[in-house]
Amino acid sequence: MKDIHYGLVIVVWFGCFTDMMYQTVIVTVSPRTLSLPPVLHSLIFIARPIIAIGFAPIGGIIIDRVGWKKMLVVPFALLAMGGLCYLIKDSLASYIVARVLQGFASSILYPAGFGALARTHDKSNRATAVGIALTGDVGAIVGPAAGGFLYDAAGSKCVWGVMLVLACGSLAAVVFIAATGRFPTEEGSNAQQLAHDLPDLVVPLTEEDKPKRQGYAVFANVHFITAMLCVTLPWAAASALQALLPLYWRDAYGLSASATGALFMPQFITKITCGPTTGFLIDRFQLRPMMFCLVASAWCALCTIVMGFSLASSSLSTFQVTVLTLFGVGLGSAETSAFAFASSWLHEEGIEDHGKAFALEEQTFNGGLMLGPLVASPLVQLLHNDYALSFELMGVLLIPIAFMCLYSIRTYKPPKQPAPHEHLPPQWVQLDHHQQQQPQEPSKPIQRTLSHPIDMEARGDDSTESPALRLTRRMTMPIRLTAPLSVEVHRAARLAAIASCSPAARLQVQMMEDESHLVDQHGVTYASGG
Repeated sequence: MKDIHYGLVIVVWFGCFTDMMYQTVIVTVSPRTLSLPPVLHSLIFIARPIIAIGFAPIGGIIIDRVGWKKMLVVPFALLAMGGLCYLIKDSLASYIVARVLQGFASSILYPAGFGALARTHDKSNRATAVGIALTGDVGAIVGPAAGGFLYDAAGSKCVWGVMLVLACGSLAAVVFIAATGRFPTEEGSNAQQLAHDLPDLVVPLTEEDKPKRQGYAVFANVHFITAMLCVTLPWAAASALQALLPLYWRDAYGLSASATGALFMPQFITKITCGPTTGFLIDRFQLRPMMFCLVASAWCALCTIVMGFSLASSSLSTFQVTVLTLFGVGLGSAETSAFAFASSWLHEEGIEDHGKAFALEEQTFNGGLMLGPLVASPLVQLLHNDYALSFELMGVLLIPIAFMCLYSIRTYKPPKQPAPHEHLPPQWVQLDHHQQQQPQEPSKPIQRTLSHPIDMEARGDDSTESPALRLTRRMTMPIRLTAPLSVEVHRAARLAAIASCSPAARLQVQMMEDESHLVDQHGVTYASGG
């Protein structure tokens, strides 16, 4: 497993943390500062996702063209501006303007941040990096509790003042990291630099070989859409709970802001715990992310329906808090596994438009934030404040996505990757591993004398001239040399390292003895030492 780029992970983490703090602080503050009916109160929660959904596709295009490094500072600045709007005045208009700015911020933050993680990590650690970054949702734990405590202690101005300091501090940290060039390079950039340094040894990609960017139509894939819905619908249920449960608890049980925030904390603790745990399990045991999507979506559906039934109690029970806590397990697992599947799908399909892909991820996330209050609030109003039935219907909406996940598990097969030897140039002799057929061209097999054991990293820094070993960058074999080969074979491995376009260029040459000669895993023959 390669190293995780923790600097980039921390930047994305702070973005998620600040965004989720604003998302959840308002849960405990707005019912006290604004006396609004459920429908108008839900407008505050809907404003952010509406803007994010509308602008996310444009943001994805901009990120793909400009680059994530230049765009990653923008959302932090927008979050700070939104925090200033909260501080100016406690009114519906002021809150909606702040939420609009946060919608623009999230439409850039998540596509740029998670697109960067996908580009700078491989499949051995991608899910882990995403899972760690998503623990920034710990802001959802701190938000309700901190917001309720600060509001009860000093009022809304204290709450929004502290939040503005947090947003400005995060902005300053990201600007510093960007200005000092601490962001990591993307997969392939190191090998491309080697190719630039040794142009006479590498055949450049033709226009036909280069990956082509495509429009949003490429994402019209049932498996990708299924993963997106595994983000949308669980977050729709979560958003409905966040928007309406505080109102219900206030009216039915007379709970204070701090008490409401404390009751939401266990849910987000399980959410941010299960996120990285899911990513670790996927990477460690090479499990299928869609399996986690199936279990998590079904679990969220069950918890939401049970929550509706639990509201029949005349007093606040520990059972309601327990169900809310267990809901966080499914929410964290669904989000991480869906992001992990999307990242793997992009690489398996050879799609380079990471910005557009994660813009769609952001659309689905904000779609869930909007869908929950948009569906549940009118139901509460129409059913004469029947919160229980509205939650039960939200749970029913999650059931079809579980069946879609099951269909995806049974039908999805990654595209078949070409064997490494298919891209070898004619100078390399390719032999069948079993039949050991002699090549037709060149007439005499290329032989490399075996000598003392060696174990060294393949690098493109050898000045030895060897025009016959001219390799193409279209090769995709892993590069690490761990066999008793001569310096000339080292040379071949170094050229293959350049050709592979991998930043950790290494070639695994697993030798197989066959009397007088050895054959490596790519079918290249080497003469036995003498």
